[in-house]
Amino acid sequence: MFRLLVLQLLLTVMLALAALAWHGVPALRAVLFGGAVAMAGTLVILWYGRRAESAGANLARNASLIYGSAIVRFATTLALLAVGIAALRLQPLWLLLGFSASLLAQTVLTALVPETRKWRAKN
Repeated sequence: MFRLLVLQLLLTVMLALAALAWHGVPALRAVLFGGAVAMAGTLVILWYGRRAESAGANLARNASLIYGSAIVRFATTLALLAVGIAALRLQPLWLLLGFSASLLAQTVLTALVPETRKWRAKN
């Protein structure tokens, strides 16, 4: 997960620098906020993953955690994007580009880097 967060941060900063050069500071802020929204979703997954490890082999509890993490991640993402667009009045295009770039990091890391950790339930 640490590699994912670093890659998300790296892609977000690269896009933010391009946005700064192209459209100035307002675009920079929007890209950084969009990237932070995606990173918040990654942290939600990490938090629920730790909870699932402590649940052990309890299938009902793990299924509940999987659905719960999806709902919390979706709600967190939606709420933060709404705050960025409506309350902070960030540029929607650049905000969504920053969000997408950060999500791209998750796709790239999943596709290119094999998972080395074996997920086993504790007895």
